[in-house]
Amino acid sequence: IKLGNLYCDPISASFGHKITARQRWTPTPLQLQILENIYEQGTGTPSKQKIKEIASELAQHGQISETNVYNWFQNRRARSKRKFQVSTGSANAESEPDVSTKEKKTKPVGVDFIDNFSQGVESFYFQGSESGTKM
Repeated sequence: IKLGNLYCDPISASFGHKITARQRWTPTPLQLQILENIYEQGTGTPSKQKIKEIASELAQHGQISETNVYNWFQNRRARSKRKFQVSTGSANAESEPDVSTKEKKTKPVGVDFIDNFSQGVESFYFQGSESGTKM
């Protein structure tokens, strides 16, 4: 029986065995350094064969699977892409002042806005309690 990412064997479950989650892969600093070097040399996610080779090389420095390698490259590419968009996003906003509202992307809400908003909400809700009826 599959429960999310966990598998439950009905026979072992009847004996009271505990279901444990999979252990998360934590790369060693050396593995990270090797992965970063390979990423800098390449162009995106490597082929399946190259992933197998990388995984077997990294296995000498700690536990790792091919899935870990594949996911690392996917995540690294996404981080790189996001960082690039953030760095070029501020420059584009200044150079394109007449962008229509439909084309504008929403910006993340800043901490100052949240603080000011929450203070406004508090004053709205608690306004009645300050000027409320006296006992």
